Amino acid sequence: MSLVNLACDAYRVYRIGKPIVTSKVAKRSYSKARKNYEKKLKKTKKGREQLKKLKAQEKAFKKTVDAFMQPLGKAVTLSRRVANNLPFVQTIRNLKASMKAEVIKSSKTRTGLVQKGDKEYLSISDYNRIVKISKEYQLAKSQGASPEKLWSIKSKAEVIRSAYQVESVIKPNGSAITVPRSDRGMNEGIKSPESLEDPVEYIGIGAAKIGVNVLKWVGKKAAGKIGKKIVEGEAKEKASEYASSAAQYQRLKGSLAKEEIQSVIKTTEHGAERLMSRGFSPSDISALKLSPSKVLTQSDGASVYIKDIGAGKFNVIVESENGVVTALKNISENSLNKLSRNYGWK
Repeated sequence: MSLVNLACDAYRVYRIGKPIVTSKVAKRSYSKARKNYEKKLKKTKKGREQLKKLKAQEKAFKKTVDAFMQPLGKAVTLSRRVANNLPFVQTIRNLKASMKAEVIKSSKTRTGLVQKGDKEYLSISDYNRIVKISKEYQLAKSQGASPEKLWSIKSKAEVIRSAYQVESVIKPNGSAITVPRSDRGMNEGIKSPESLEDPVEYIGIGAAKIGVNVLKWVGKKAAGKIGKKIVEGEAKEKASEYASSAAQYQRLKGSLAKEEIQSVIKTTEHGAERLMSRGFSPSDISALKLSPSKVLTQSDGASVYIKDIGAGKFNVIVESENGVVTALKNISENSLNKLSRNYGWK
């Protein structure tokens, strides 16, 4: 699952103050556990103070996230809408794909370990065992097995952290974070009401930190750049499988546009960005290079290709020995003359 979807899930979880759960049983379990924990804390003065502190933390976190999310605008709104409406089956597929990718990334021989967190590791054999246990669980459930039998099967995976409860995500700096999952929730898997009788589980401070970190990173990519690095490092032929959000689609689209431009002309990284951001198509580039109105030389030795496109407008490409370094489109004659003076075009 993409970082955008995770960020949106994190936002939704802590905006409403409870996990995103699809089953009525899970919802009741969470609600009951929370009420019971509040009731237990209210019995003592120390408990009441602790409860007050927890509620203040929860309120402060929501306020922080709200303030952070507000400026992100339509890009995140659309991504959140996509994430919230993502079918459960697709969510599971994304989760499996993520786990598989982690196995490949974390093991040179593909028989090593997949990183779950900063210090925890999941072996590939354990991952395969989890898949087998999951299939056994689904089969027993479809055959109407008793809750005790289902719990017995599920508990086999507890020691190795079920793939349906843990998802590893590589952050941009290369470290990994572990995101617990259950019923599309970001909180610890709801195994029983008692599992939530803990201050950390109560308001999900641990998962909240993950949510904030993801949100901060995604926020830096807002305003048209929100998905730039979301599928970075994935094989190109697999990229379309992960384009499940508007941000991912934009990143994929930009990647293809860059490849198309670089198939026509050699560019530097900065040059490719300038050509794309300023709307140069491969045909624009070809026309400018093959039949320029004039070719000048910049003071540093770079070649300057200028094309008169009519109506007093010009397209310009500046090319060094390393490729295109910058480009300008639809500039006026006054701007062209000013650039000529500033950069010594002769």
